[in-house]
Amino acid sequence: MRTGLLLVGLLMIGDVASAEDLVQGKQIYAQDCVVCHGLKGKGNGPSGKALNPKPTDFTTAIPNDEEWFKATKLGSKAVGKSNGMEAASPKLSDAQIRNVLAYVKTLKP
Repeated sequence: MRTGLLLVGLLMIGDVASAEDLVQGKQIYAQDCVVCHGLKGKGNGPSGKALNPKPTDFTTAIPNDEEWFKATKLGSKAVGKSNGMEAASPKLSDAQIRNVLAYVKTLKP
């Protein structure tokens, strides 16, 4: 059933990510995002608990692909939010950012 949910989530992002893309997205998420967004994407990671406003809870947020991509690439301030999230670029390529976002969508129940 989890695979079916992954496919539905992937179809929602426009481009279909491969299993390899999802694995890479999960690895990057674990390395760079968990500290604020938490292991399950609820925005309750160790550092996220101290932030105000809190990091996005990916389990309840309505995905906005363009905004999420821009916020991840350029930092949350680029989309009119707090400056709590730093830009992932140039550390991550556009493809790597898309892989992370594809993985994040699998966190939604």
